[in-house]
Amino acid sequence: MATASSSTKKAAKLAKQGSGKKVRFQGGTVFPLAVAITLIVGLGLIVYARQSQPAADATPPVVNDHWHMAYGFYLCDSWYSFQGALEERDSNGNLANRKYLRTTIHSHDDGVIHWHPYTTVATGKRAKLGVFIDNYNTELRDDRIVFPEGIVLLDSNQNPVALPQSEWIEGETQCNGENAELSVVKWDYTTDLDGDGQRYIANMEQIHIVHF
Repeated sequence: MATASSSTKKAAKLAKQGSGKKVRFQGGTVFPLAVAITLIVGLGLIVYARQSQPAADATPPVVNDHWHMAYGFYLCDSWYSFQGALEERDSNGNLANRKYLRTTIHSHDDGVIHWHPYTTVATGKRAKLGVFIDNYNTELRDDRIVFPEGIVLLDSNQNPVALPQSEWIEGETQCNGENAELSVVKWDYTTDLDGDGQRYIANMEQIHIVHF
């Protein structure tokens, strides 16, 4: 069962995963952007929450900001993150991922979202969790998360693991013999990881990326 305590402890571990990656944070403080975003497929009590949208399109992030957020997928009883930085080039030296080229939002095999938009596609109120998810050709809906067929993710030890299935559906996918539930839990600061965080069960791809 995905209890609040087990989820937050694992999220704290994810937040620390990038500690040896020489990630540079904007603003000069130790960890000025400490947002932990966790996508959970598991069992537990759902707390209803709704997403509020930023009021103005001029809200941060803006082009050339560089923010970082810990994230992870908790699928039944294990943590995973995306593999690949999306910056890989083909034999002709061209970026292979066109979605990445439009937004430049990606990760570095470190359990951290690197949000440094070079276009307005991922700025202001357009800076949403779904931009990052979509760049990895993954679909997040209210009742399911769909990975590309045959996708290989990284486990909590950063080892590549092939998922047993590409589609995880709320009420159909079984976790430990019970129907799974899909939600996103967001913590604004790493110091908040001992708490329950803010849980979303709808419009999860619309969660706004903000700077604290």
